[in-house]
Amino acid sequence: RRLESRWATALGALGVTLALVAAFVVFGIPALARGAAAATPRPVLATFDRETTGFLDGEYLGPTRLSRARQAELQAAFRRVTRAAGGGYGYRLLLRDGLPGGAPFPLGPNAFALPNGTVVMTDQLVALSRSDRELVGVLAHEAGHVTGRHGLSAVYQGLGLTLLTVAVTGDLISAGTFAAAVPAALLRGGYSRAAETEADRIAGAYLMQTYGTTKPLRDILARLETGRRSADESDVEAGAGGVGDLLETHPGTAGRIGHLREIEAAGR
Repeated sequence: RRLESRWATALGALGVTLALVAAFVVFGIPALARGAAAATPRPVLATFDRETTGFLDGEYLGPTRLSRARQAELQAAFRRVTRAAGGGYGYRLLLRDGLPGGAPFPLGPNAFALPNGTVVMTDQLVALSRSDRELVGVLAHEAGHVTGRHGLSAVYQGLGLTLLTVAVTGDLISAGTFAAAVPAALLRGGYSRAAETEADRIAGAYLMQTYGTTKPLRDILARLETGRRSADESDVEAGAGGVGDLLETHPGTAGRIGHLREIEAAGR
């Protein structure tokens, strides 16, 4: 009774409660998300991939316009990358047009990985590249996100505690229901800086082993950053929301390029 009658004590207790809640949001949920991602059964991962690609193909992506020969070259490069990545995931490369007519938000030059190993790469990213080595670097980076289960962790963290029950129950019906929300989480979310660093480390190691340099990935990252800034500036001038935030899963480009330089220097 005495404690309740003191405003200072009551406000202090409220402050402690708010601090604990904030700490749980900042540290607890990410830790739970990482644990849940590591424990999620493979059938649930396959459900996520199937539901997400179905949604994206209907709303944001169109059939690729690349020639059959070009597609075959990229598929062969992807197989080499995934053999090195391992992990037993259901790897597949989906080549898609990122600027289809009628899409609400054009994705443009982009690549992203889904939890079970599906990697989507747009025609526009292929056109932006100046060598297949650059695209191999991107594919190795996305494979690093798959093996680290970074995408699934980001989805769990973005959608909150409810989705974590899928990892505990392994309920495929629930997984299918929740997977419908995965595209939205991917579109508005992104990877943590730690996840990007780990994926870059994996990609850098693969590039050093294969080509002896990380320059291909550094070059295309710099080109992507320049293109996104130009697109955002054009959208601001037009009074529209920038599309640069859409699937903006690669924050801190300058820092990432610096990290890739360090990987190369250490590998020499």
